[in-house]
Amino acid sequence: MTKDRHALEKSVIEEIKGIGYSGMESGYAFTSFRQNYYENIQDEMEKAEVREILMDLLARGYNSDIRCKAAWICADIDVPGTEEKLVSMLKEPDVAICVKDIEYALKRFRLENNIKAVLDSVELFNKHDSGTVLSSVRKKLIDYLADPIEKAAVINVLAKFINSNQYDRSFRIKAAWLCAELGAYSIKEEIEKMLGEPSWREEPYRRYLDELMEFIDEKITYVSRGSDSFSKKVEYQLAFDEYLEAQCAYVKTSRFGYYGFWSLGILGITVGTVGIILLPGMKAGYGAFLLGAYFVLSVTLFHRYRVGRIWEKEPSIRDPLVAEITEADLYVISPHEDGRAKWSAFSRFLETERLFLLFRQRSTFNVIPKRVFRDASEIAIFRHLLERKISAPK
Repeated sequence: MTKDRHALEKSVIEEIKGIGYSGMESGYAFTSFRQNYYENIQDEMEKAEVREILMDLLARGYNSDIRCKAAWICADIDVPGTEEKLVSMLKEPDVAICVKDIEYALKRFRLENNIKAVLDSVELFNKHDSGTVLSSVRKKLIDYLADPIEKAAVINVLAKFINSNQYDRSFRIKAAWLCAELGAYSIKEEIEKMLGEPSWREEPYRRYLDELMEFIDEKITYVSRGSDSFSKKVEYQLAFDEYLEAQCAYVKTSRFGYYGFWSLGILGITVGTVGIILLPGMKAGYGAFLLGAYFVLSVTLFHRYRVGRIWEKEPSIRDPLVAEITEADLYVISPHEDGRAKWSAFSRFLETERLFLLFRQRSTFNVIPKRVFRDASEIAIFRHLLERKISAPK
């Protein structure tokens, strides 16, 4: 028997009110309802009533705070009819105050269902077939994996699949395979827990999990065999901010081009300002000021604009890349080409706050984001490799 409907509705609303808004921008602030409330309900009829109550809360008559939170929860626990209801809500004038939150909820709902469809489209696979299957899955999700933030959202959804008992074991194993393929190696801890549960000791699930553990161990190709040995395979895709940071670092290597423009700019603005104040009738002061402003803008706003134009016109810059880093060379693979270069082919390297730039020629360089490395110690080991194989940063 389920609880009294009124009491159950009151319980759901109280649970929703207790959810904080902090972190809503990340898209995953409301998983606590599923984890701490919904999944603890054992009666399936009661769960169905909770889903009905949540859909009722999306209707007009409730305040925007309740409706927005209910929208997120419906998306998170996959309540039937959620997508249609959220689309309808976006057309209502009285939800303008939380329209972005509803858009995020709708985006999350669609992402989750797309990932479900992709995982359902493949059979449960073993380690031998993992390469082919995971390559196929990645291609189907390439639009999401292209952006680091979207990729993190995919991993978050996969973690939900793995940890939720509402999905069957085959589906959860496939989600774990994909999670590992995307570099979320922390999933190893969850798999170890699963191996300790009696329900996962049955064949063939035990065998699949054992093979997955081997896959993860091999996937973590970073091997530290002392300070003078390094090997790692990484997958990444440059974000615009990273590309802009790389271009700014490159411009600064031309000391006259960057510092010269700054110096001329400041000089022009200073001379112009003095001229305008002391000789207000002379046009030379205005000309010097405008010329100085142009030089300053050339290395600030105008530079960002030029880089943005290149970013839009050259889609290959945004290609997903695979880089294999070893003591002997750097091997970079993209959808259009691949190339292997010995460290002796690089003339120098630069390090910025978030990147390493490896120069082959003055204007030709590879970019390795620091985020691809496991932690600060691994970044330090890679830096040491560059210092040994190329030269000290310049």
